[in-house]
Amino acid sequence: MTVDVQYAEVMKTDPIITEAMWTTKFPRSFNDSELDASSELPIPPRTGEIFDPETYTIQNANSCCDGHENSRTDISFALSRIEIMHALRRHGFSEQFCLNNGYEYISKSTARVQYINDLVNKVNQKYLQFWKGNDSLGFFERNAMKIILSKYLMLAKQDEPARDQLRDYVQVIEAAVGLRKTYPKCAWLVRQPVELDALELLWEYFTMQPGSGQLGSDADKQHAWKLAEKATESGDRDNLASCYPTQWSRIQKLCNRAVELRSGQTPSGVLEQEN
Repeated sequence: MTVDVQYAEVMKTDPIITEAMWTTKFPRSFNDSELDASSELPIPPRTGEIFDPETYTIQNANSCCDGHENSRTDISFALSRIEIMHALRRHGFSEQFCLNNGYEYISKSTARVQYINDLVNKVNQKYLQFWKGNDSLGFFERNAMKIILSKYLMLAKQDEPARDQLRDYVQVIEAAVGLRKTYPKCAWLVRQPVELDALELLWEYFTMQPGSGQLGSDADKQHAWKLAEKATESGDRDNLASCYPTQWSRIQKLCNRAVELRSGQTPSGVLEQEN
């Protein structure tokens, strides 16, 4: 379900999976060390065997579950991402998709923002408030989750004034780049779902907003332009075209359009015809 949502976001389509396709319950929160290692049954079951979850016991299940309702475990980061992806199924896709799944379609910007704010509060109460301390992994997980939520809040505010949108794009990209450089081994967790999404919106801003191609003396626009250039150059160096070909192709096309507009090489009617 999580991969389905992420793929749909990248491809700008609706998810394939519908609510009627699964009955799987939300995963429970445990540390790896608490899983029962005494069972002689193989995991996964041998070919042809029927999986019976009752045969896979967990040590001290009741006490562990109670304790983990208000604590961080090895799987908290994964659970929080699943929680967000499941919530986004109800928010980020077409009206027809919502109808097919029995969701209420959220059309107004204020309602979308409120929905994401409610999701932020839910994730904070269930996960973020318990990720304390200065250990490296905990710091990354806590801040990665905040950046991911910030991106979706940014997307929900697409009806706000253009200058505010520009500010949001810049803040999200800078935060994602900073976290990626601090924790390069975990870069993949924020680069595509946050950094590239915000970069694509930033280049789109420079192709769609009247006069945005001519930066003039506007310091905010100049800073945003330089940031977009650096992020795109970094993506080229890291060969993101091979990792995320569809999205990177869109980013490059938007970048080329913005550069042409800025240099005055593209007539104003060309983009309207192409769109």
